[in-house]
Amino acid sequence: SKTSGIALTFASLWIRNSKLYHQGIPTITATDIAGTFLFVGSDSFASVESCQMKNGFSSVGGAIYATNADGLEIKATEFLNNISVNGAAVYAINIKTLKMSHTNVFFGNRASEKGDNIYGELIEQVDIDGSDLHWNFSTKAALYMTNITNFKLKGATFRHNQKSSNPQNVLYEPPTSLETD
Repeated sequence: SKTSGIALTFASLWIRNSKLYHQGIPTITATDIAGTFLFVGSDSFASVESCQMKNGFSSVGGAIYATNADGLEIKATEFLNNISVNGAAVYAINIKTLKMSHTNVFFGNRASEKGDNIYGELIEQVDIDGSDLHWNFSTKAALYMTNITNFKLKGATFRHNQKSSNPQNVLYEPPTSLETD
């Protein structure tokens, strides 16, 4: 897998006040791309704050793909019209922490299979505090989580704008347990 944006391994990166967008026609036929704008790999940490990621498309992680990383932190960021098979905005697998806070906005993202906005698997700690998730297209859920050790969801707003069969805001599979406030 590769990214068409920033690839990060064995390092830390902070991205602030940036607009990252793709001007082409979105399609999920880019099967060799993981994370259009940001790929967070082995033993890395990335922090994204006050950014906009728009019109990304890839096979996994329409905007951000994180794997085998120490952590991913997202604050006050907008994810708009990203497309992927799984995790249209964010795809995270086998990472230590995924933290989201300060009212992130997810709008118009669409996954053909799981996680219109976020797909998470094999993560030690997931904290989502104060996000606005407009869930428009998926046949499954805005957030898809599986095999999460600790999953905390607080102050999230879900807005489902299109009908689908068996819609759910959050779909989590065992052994994941959900803690809400």
